[in-house]
Amino acid sequence: MQDAKKASLESFGHEMEKRFGENQKLFYTVLKGLRNDKKVSLKKIFDKNKYLLTDDKNIVNIWREYFMDLLKTEQDAQLMEEKQKLTTDPVTKEEMRAALKKMKLGKAAGC
Repeated sequence: MQDAKKASLESFGHEMEKRFGENQKLFYTVLKGLRNDKKVSLKKIFDKNKYLLTDDKNIVNIWREYFMDLLKTEQDAQLMEEKQKLTTDPVTKEEMRAALKKMKLGKAAGC
């Protein structure tokens, strides 16, 4: 099986070399497609207890746990506290004037 695949790729390579001068755009498009077809697959991973897992379902579960742990951080709690501290009082005229004075003339908002 591997010999047949190798022979097929070699004949394909020789054919591409012959036709390089005819249509370079097609040549580079095919090469780019071949390069992008390579996919990295993860067949082994260690869990938190340093056990080697090879089953696809277990690997997916390990990644799921990893990303769930990333989402559960202390920053989430801090953000919630900060949101609660924000006041919902209306903006006063003095605050509005101060903000308007800080704005640059002839500039878009945020610049």
